[in-house]
Amino acid sequence: MSNPTPPRFLEFVAGLLLPRAYREQVLGDMHERFTSPLGYVADAASAVPAAIVGQIRRATPAPFLLLEALIVYASYLGAALCLRLIDGPPDFLQAARITAVVMCGLLLRDAYYPRPSPSRRILIGSVYHAVYFSNGLVWAWHLVRPNHLFPSIMTSMVGLGISSVLICVLRIWIETPGQGRPRRAR
Repeated sequence: MSNPTPPRFLEFVAGLLLPRAYREQVLGDMHERFTSPLGYVADAASAVPAAIVGQIRRATPAPFLLLEALIVYASYLGAALCLRLIDGPPDFLQAARITAVVMCGLLLRDAYYPRPSPSRRILIGSVYHAVYFSNGLVWAWHLVRPNHLFPSIMTSMVGLGISSVLICVLRIWIETPGQGRPRRAR
């Protein structure tokens, strides 16, 4: 009696979608449960999101997540207030929508590249990459539906700059133990 093995292509795709910390464990479990290619896809459809959420929960503490969301929201709302003569009055719901998109980008960054990063340059680059990618999604939405759900491109760019700098400063401050600051309990 031979043991069936999943197709290599499906294993490769599932491996790409899984965060590095969970890759071997989840692929091994899915390999053991393999019965058919369709069953493997169904298993991956439930295991991959669970692994991503688990990695996000492990990498990003809830208070830190709330602080980052507050920074992003305040950055975009501040940009909208500063540019209200150009764009009109600020919309709190638009700032909340763009905050949700940017936070999704940052959380996915944390899932696939968990903290702490080896150097400040890599940390800063990865934060900028996540925030710029998130804003790229917002700008693509502007091409499809201009002035619909998100603020203008100018407000997005100013908010992007402010939030990127503040989140980089926050992450560097949190991840490097400073003098006079208590270390995080282990």
